[in-house]
Amino acid sequence: MGLLEQAPLGIAVFRGVSLVIEMVNPVLLRYWEEIPEDILGKPLFVALPWAREKGWEPIIQSVYYSGVPFTAAEVPVTRHKSEVYVQVSFTPIRDNTGRISGVMQTTLDITAQVLAFKKTEDTSRQMLKTLQDQNLEWEQKNHELQLSNEALRRANRDLEQFAYITSHDLQEPLRKISTFTGMAKKAFSKLPSAVYLEKIENSAQRMSSLIKAILDYARLSSKEEHWLQVDLENILLNVLGDYELFIHEKGAVVEYSGMPGVFGIPKQLEQLFSNLIGNALKFSNETPYIHITGGLPNPWETASLQLPLDAGSYVRICVEDNGIGFEQQHAEKIFTLFQRLNNQDQFQGSGIGLAICKRIVDNHRGAINVRSQPGVGTRFTIYLPYCPK
Repeated sequence: MGLLEQAPLGIAVFRGVSLVIEMVNPVLLRYWEEIPEDILGKPLFVALPWAREKGWEPIIQSVYYSGVPFTAAEVPVTRHKSEVYVQVSFTPIRDNTGRISGVMQTTLDITAQVLAFKKTEDTSRQMLKTLQDQNLEWEQKNHELQLSNEALRRANRDLEQFAYITSHDLQEPLRKISTFTGMAKKAFSKLPSAVYLEKIENSAQRMSSLIKAILDYARLSSKEEHWLQVDLENILLNVLGDYELFIHEKGAVVEYSGMPGVFGIPKQLEQLFSNLIGNALKFSNETPYIHITGGLPNPWETASLQLPLDAGSYVRICVEDNGIGFEQQHAEKIFTLFQRLNNQDQFQGSGIGLAICKRIVDNHRGAINVRSQPGVGTRFTIYLPYCPK
C-alpha cells in the first residue's frame, strides 16, 4: 500500500458489496477534502453522501457486479464547485479465486489540459459568434435592400396605374360633365334641365370620390407614422359609430368577439376596418349580417404565408358577411387598384377600397386573403402583428 499512497495520482480502494473505504491516498483525500479518520472503514456512500449526488453509485456498483471497468474524462471530483477536472477510472479488484472483491478508483488531474482546451474553445466560439454576427448583419442589410427594391417595384407599378387612371378613369367623369353641360344648355328651353344637372352632379361627386380615394391610397406609408399598441375592439367601436346611421338604415346586424391587441398604426387600422365593414354594408341585396372574430392562429397557418415575423407573432381577424359575394377566381383581382366586379350604376364605389386594405396590411407586415361565393357571402382573413393588451 505504501507505493499506492505515494503515487502522484489519486487512488482509493473500496471493499465488498458495501464498498467500504479500505484505503485512500493523500492526493485523492485532497480532492475529496476529507481526513482519513472520518472516512476509512465506512461504506463509500455513507462516508461521502455528496458522491451519491454526483451520480457515482450506479457506476461503481456496475463495475463491482459486472467486472467491466469504467473511465471518464473531465470529471469534477471535488465536493465543492472548484475548477478541478480529472480523468477517473473504476477498476474491479479480484481475489485469488478470480472473484470480484472490490473496486479501485484512480484519479489523474487533467485540469491544465481541460482549461487550455476550454480557453481555445471559448476563443473559437467567440470567433464563430463574430462571424455569425457579421453574416447576420449582411443578411439583414440584404433583406432591407430586397424590401427597398420591392417597394420601388411597387411604386413603379403604382405610377403606371396612376398614369392609366389619369388618362382614362379620371377623364371619363370630366367628359360626362362636359357632355351633359352642353346638352343642358341646348335643351334648357325644351326639356327639364334638372335631369341633366343631376347627372352632372353625380359625375362630379364620383370624380371627387375617386380623387379622394387616390389620395388616401397615395398617402399610406408605415414609415411616416408611429406604431403603437392598439386595442382592435376600440378601433371597431369607432368604425361602427361612424356607420351607425347606415347600419340603422340597412337594418344590419354586426357581431364581434375576441378582438385582440395588435402592434400598428391606429389611423390605418381604423381605415382598414372602415373599408371592410363599409363594403359588407354596401354590397348586399338583403339585410346585412356581419360577423367579426379575432384569435391566435396555429403556427403552421402563419408559417405557410411566409410572413416576415415569427410564425407565433400574429393574430388572425376574420370579417364575414352575407353579401352578394363574387367568384373565387377573382380573389386576387379585387385587391388591385380600380378593379371593379360590379356595375357602377348598381353599386357605387371607387374601386380603391380593397387596394387600400391590402396596402395597410402590407404596411403592418401582415397578410390578407379572401374567400367568397356569389349569393352566399364573403370572408376576409387578416393577419396582423400580435401585441397583448
